[in-house]
Amino acid sequence: MAKRLLQEVLIYAVSAVFSCLVLTVGLKRIENMRENSSPAAQRKREIAARLGRPIQTNSYEEVIAMDVVNPDDLSVDFSAIGGMEKIKESLVTTPDSFAHNFT
Repeated sequence: MAKRLLQEVLIYAVSAVFSCLVLTVGLKRIENMRENSSPAAQRKREIAARLGRPIQTNSYEEVIAMDVVNPDDLSVDFSAIGGMEKIKESLVTTPDSFAHNFT
């Protein structure tokens, strides 16, 4: 009788510890997703304002949208890249030299 009672108490204790671990991990994941969602929602509003229309996205697309760079924010052109004249020249002329491959 005491052996059976000990087994049941042990099973309940192990299941309680396992449940606590699962809940802790799950809550941490939810917390991380919630922390990431507020900047993602802000970025979504910025993109919608720039496009001038509402956009429909899921949570995955909102996270991806955080890495999208607005082309109007880019202030770099070829003249700002210094010391790479040969490389810049090859970037411009290489497609012209192989144009016959694309016709």
